[in-house]
Amino acid sequence: MAMLATVILSCGYLFLCQIMQLIVLGLRGERSKEVEILVLRHQVAVLRRQVSRPDLEPGDRAAGPMVTTAAPTFTPASTGKPCGR
Repeated sequence: MAMLATVILSCGYLFLCQIMQLIVLGLRGERSKEVEILVLRHQVAVLRRQVSRPDLEPGDRAAGPMVTTAAPTFTPASTGKPCGR
């Protein structure tokens, strides 16, 4: 029972944080939003320079196509046709 209460409190806290962020975002000016976008783009550029591509083994390369072919396709109810293939 304590675990359920902890999960409910955690979800409530996350929900409240998201609502507060939306309120603050709505109250901010256009200029501050543009500055934030510039800062985030700079952070992404710095992180891309720091991260190198992973060294893939032959087994890793074979696992990707196997997973995508084994995954079921989504069929929208409106068309009756499978998506993506």
